Amino acid sequence: MCGALKLKRLFFWVFFFLSFMPHQVFGWGKKLTHGEVELITVIFFRTKQTSRVPEPSPSFRRKTYDRGGEKAGKTKEQKFSDSGTSEASLSPPSSPTSRSRNEKNVFSRLTVSQGSSSCQQDKSDESDSSLSEVHRGIINPFPTSKSNKTSLVQCMHIAEGHNKAVLCVDATDDLLFTGSKDRTCKVWNLVTGQEIMSLGGHPNNVVSVKYCNYTSLVFTVSTSYIKVWDIRDSAKCIKTLTSSGQVMAWDSCAGSQSRTVTIPPGENQINQIALKPTGTFLYAAAGNAVRMWDLKRFQSTGKLTGHLGPVMCLTVDQVASGQDLIITGSKDHYIKMFDISEGALGAISPTHCFEPPHYDGIEAVVISGDNLFSGSRDNGLKKWDLSRKDLLYQVPNAHKDWRPNGEDLESSWLTGRADI
Repeated sequence: MCGALKLKRLFFWVFFFLSFMPHQVFGWGKKLTHGEVELITVIFFRTKQTSRVPEPSPSFRRKTYDRGGEKAGKTKEQKFSDSGTSEASLSPPSSPTSRSRNEKNVFSRLTVSQGSSSCQQDKSDESDSSLSEVHRGIINPFPTSKSNKTSLVQCMHIAEGHNKAVLCVDATDDLLFTGSKDRTCKVWNLVTGQEIMSLGGHPNNVVSVKYCNYTSLVFTVSTSYIKVWDIRDSAKCIKTLTSSGQVMAWDSCAGSQSRTVTIPPGENQINQIALKPTGTFLYAAAGNAVRMWDLKRFQSTGKLTGHLGPVMCLTVDQVASGQDLIITGSKDHYIKMFDISEGALGAISPTHCFEPPHYDGIEAVVISGDNLFSGSRDNGLKKWDLSRKDLLYQVPNAHKDWRPNGEDLESSWLTGRADI
């Protein structure tokens, strides 16, 4: 009703304005008649009414305002919500209670089993892991491809069981021996493809291993110690030999639960060992010399001297006269030859020094028939004639990098397995 009254008042003032205002104000040529004023006023108000939306009542406007406020509140809460959900869906109070944050992300939860296994592997640096005793190693066939069949050397089987890289191997027709960075030496049955036993308790990496067929003794090297194992008696360590020539009639390393890095005073790192073919003598390269061991009495009988640097590798052969032929390679770049007769004692000098030397330390020496092959840190290979003691052939860059101890087991250095 108030709206109609206002409309009538507005109609009256428009009519009055058009009737009494001078016609010059609008630029018309004559004064409007009463009928013309009424007609213009009616047309004006009809246009106004059709184009204008009627105003709602105050109660309707209040309800609309309340609803719009709720929508605006929801939109604002959804925009600034940290959790990604609107606070309107949360029960009072408006500020949610604080809760502890889970620091583990989804990747740590998914890889929890892998993390636990890696921790077990890392523990091998501190203590002897019994993982090998629970999960025995196994020798699996290696799948051969067409490209592998054309290569000169083919991988036929893989011995898997070590937790860390394999550093050395020795083998017979029926047995395989592998020494690893996990401080163990594993014995494998090549007939059944199963791990027989694991020889543990080493102070550090097992860098060399040898087996004697005549006595069934296994010799393993770690730091400055040589452990002697009798595998016929449940893998029992019967003696421990040191680089200085001492003999202990027990396993002196058994009490060491953590990895030993330092060498005891008066001792040297033993880099490699070699056995006489008959199994009666053992030669150990330690420091600048090679210590000789009489295995019948387990006594040190002397040393092979003459190198100016640590002896890194050696090999033993027996000549027709019954003497032992020892070839040694050192960090002083030289290869030396020793002829050892039975019963030799004390310090023994070399009988020959091969010339020309390598450009870096010697890492591998192998005797094959009347030839000697040597590998050096200079990435080169040399072939020597043992009878004439001459250099026959050399390959300056045979490898992209040098290989320690003459082991040609690339996969074992990386994966903890041995390719056979």
